[in-house]
Amino acid sequence: MAATEAEFKALASARPGQVVAGFACDVSSPGAATAFASAAATALTTIDVWINNAGCTTFSPVMEADDAATAAVVTTNLLGTLLASKAALCVLAAQPTGGHLWNMDGAGSDGIATPNFAAYGASKAALTHLHKSMKAELKAAGLAGRVGLHRLSPGMVTTGLLMAGVGATPASNFFINVLAEAPADSAAFVVPRVRAVARKAPVLGGDGATVAFLTKPKALGQLVARLVTGARKGKWVPE
Repeated sequence: MAATEAEFKALASARPGQVVAGFACDVSSPGAATAFASAAATALTTIDVWINNAGCTTFSPVMEADDAATAAVVTTNLLGTLLASKAALCVLAAQPTGGHLWNMDGAGSDGIATPNFAAYGASKAALTHLHKSMKAELKAAGLAGRVGLHRLSPGMVTTGLLMAGVGATPASNFFINVLAEAPADSAAFVVPRVRAVARKAPVLGGDGATVAFLTKPKALGQLVARLVTGARKGKWVPE
């Protein structure tokens, strides 16, 4: 459900603690994330968890990628996360109870190459630096025990973003079948863990938790199972 800020406030006052609502926000547009944070703080009274999840990608080599599409990837994934993090941190730091900010990891955040979606990988690699910088700033600002800064990695999830890459390269379908999981399965893993962190006091300067659904050992195990037994062949898409 989409709502204006005024409607958001009305919903919150009418059904406190029971409101699920949306507020349109282009995270890459200056000022939009601040307006969203204000509306959310009004509706919810206290924001315990903020997750930056907006993201997009393209599937083509750098030399063939559309300029506008490439710009959209960088402005959404990197600039959007930076602006939304700023808005979130301002709200969380001002709350008596503080709060927790989670930024979404993705392919490239570990420094491994992402051919055919290089802009996406570069945007996620930059978040590693952003996370370190914000951590240092939180510590310098004396926000110990008030703001937790965390990283969330849901793994390869069969959303429209991932499935747009079906057939992009000879290997894409193989890895989607071997490593991808349904959104409900990823959520069943990450949501309880995010909630568990939220029940604790924020940790000094962002030395917070990382919740990862697709770990390297898990990915390696599924890859070995596929090569040895043929497990998951054709699980999501034809090969």
